[in-house]
Amino acid sequence: MAALIWSLCLILALGWSLTLWALHALAQWSLAKVATLGAGAAIPAFKLPDWLAAWLPPGGAELLASVLQSAKPALDAVLAFAPGIAGWVTPLAWLTWAAGLVVLAVGTFALNLIVRQFAGAKQTMAPAASHAT
Repeated sequence: MAALIWSLCLILALGWSLTLWALHALAQWSLAKVATLGAGAAIPAFKLPDWLAAWLPPGGAELLASVLQSAKPALDAVLAFAPGIAGWVTPLAWLTWAAGLVVLAVGTFALNLIVRQFAGAKQTMAPAASHAT
């Protein structure tokens, strides 16, 4: 049973590692694209693609466009900080990855102990039941 628990832990650790790797690559790519815009570059006006507007209810396209347009000043302000954020992406990814693996390892260790304890309790109860007859 312990081998099954630790095998599951390794599979989850692999999935966690691949997820963090992909998110880190996406963040680095996004920040690189923002850096090519230049400092203080504004986001162009938003327009929904025609294929998406066809799937929205009547008035939904205008509502979504107005919501995104109202968020535009906040996004412009965030873009100004993007070059400074780029230096923190890699250390943050490593710390998040390590914290996730620590939680996964501690959880797996605790589950392993619980299974061992129940298996031990089951074995100690079995002989007592056979002597009762």
